[in-house]
Amino acid sequence: MVDELRALGVELMVSVWPTVNPNSENHAEMDRRGLLVGNVRGLPLNLPFWDKGDDGQVFVRFYDPTSPEARKYVWDRITEGYRRYGIRAFWLDACEPEMRPEDPESTLYHMGRGSEVQCAYPREHARGFAEGLWADGEKDVMLLCRSAWAGSQRYGAAVWSGDIDSTFEALAAQIPAGLNIGISGIPWWTTDIGGSKVVTRRRRTSGSSSCVGFQFGAFCPLFRLHGVREPGPLVGSGQTGRPTRSGRSATRPTASSPSNWGYASACGLT
Repeated sequence: MVDELRALGVELMVSVWPTVNPNSENHAEMDRRGLLVGNVRGLPLNLPFWDKGDDGQVFVRFYDPTSPEARKYVWDRITEGYRRYGIRAFWLDACEPEMRPEDPESTLYHMGRGSEVQCAYPREHARGFAEGLWADGEKDVMLLCRSAWAGSQRYGAAVWSGDIDSTFEALAAQIPAGLNIGISGIPWWTTDIGGSKVVTRRRRTSGSSSCVGFQFGAFCPLFRLHGVREPGPLVGSGQTGRPTRSGRSATRPTASSPSNWGYASACGLT
């Protein structure tokens, strides 16, 4: 399938999260070798999230990309899984990292205390993938990242502003957001056209804001749709979505709006 898509001019991008499910075959070894983000109190830092193979939320952990050993371990798993199919573009979602409890002062990384180095997480995460691709002989690197830090651009990071609401207020905020990240040295930037999620109390704006979002997206470095519509679960095989509606009617879809945007279900190192 990957070869067929490439022959059609389509490059398949695979989403990989920096999280490790405790039920994963990799978790015990990564924990034993100190490849996961640590804590001064010896407590695990988790993110409650839905993952494949589980009925509800599980407490996934984040690996530590500031460790060269951890970056290599993750890239080896990527090589075993996706690289053998020729995948060379990756969507590095949830790379802030979004941990619970959020206490950088007590968080331990290979590089140091979280209060000093945690902002470098998305850059080092992208670094592991970029260096792995370069070592495999790939010259052009494309990584779609939800977060970035100074220097992320050297690793082919294309950043988007991250799961924004489908409102005019959120759309207006994208203009200064894009300008600011550009003058910060990361010009390869985009946003969720039409917004990533509908805010229930403002649902009626979603259709018309989508139309303007398409117009704005035409002038961004990357033209990208990404979002989910209610009702139904956000993640999983049973996910569904409602149409994006116009601002004037709760039942009449706009001609320019997609009928259903699906959320790309992502998984960690399972």
